[in-house]
Amino acid sequence: MADVRAALGSLADQASSVLAASDYERVLLTLDVCTGDASPIWSEDVVADPRTASATARRSLRALGDVQLTSLQVEVLLAMLDDALAGDLD
Repeated sequence: MADVRAALGSLADQASSVLAASDYERVLLTLDVCTGDASPIWSEDVVADPRTASATARRSLRALGDVQLTSLQVEVLLAMLDDALAGDLD
């Protein structure tokens, strides 16, 4: 859980615009709602590269589908991440 949070935070920090940063934050807030805000906020991994952060977020979200999230929640979060990434690239 900490990995996906760190990756989303990194993407938001490096976003090309305030709107793009808000989209990443929206994914993070939705994750908090889905998990009851019971997630760790600290990770030892600092994700500086946006491509690495994106891949980490995707991998970590999929892994949470086995433990803390339903398949539907994972798919919704991944779709939201895709939208945020697409908006950041525009």
